[in-house]
Amino acid sequence: MNWPRTISFGAIQITAGLSIHVWCQSVHDRFQFFHPGGDGRLLSNFYWNYAWVYIAFGVLLLALALTWHRLKRHTLYEVTVHFGYWALVVWAGVALIAMDVSFLPGLNLNGLDY
Repeated sequence: MNWPRTISFGAIQITAGLSIHVWCQSVHDRFQFFHPGGDGRLLSNFYWNYAWVYIAFGVLLLALALTWHRLKRHTLYEVTVHFGYWALVVWAGVALIAMDVSFLPGLNLNGLDY
């Protein structure tokens, strides 16, 4: 456990959460440009509305990592860091799928098939 690792963990979590949020919003804007008034699929709508949740989750993980670091709880610190990185990979992977799923053919958007 060292401070640079703890701070970089928090920076990665929060920056990645912000990046995913901005990316999801830009995909939503593009979707609305091509399909005005159209709704995406359930998973896409979830990410378009709640992509900010991972930013809050990243802050929570940083707070936990800082707490375990200060209390010198090595095992809990390592679990938090490893869980945080895996959660980020899963969140980003599902976001990738969610952003693509609304552009799949066969979705009826107010009578417009594409």
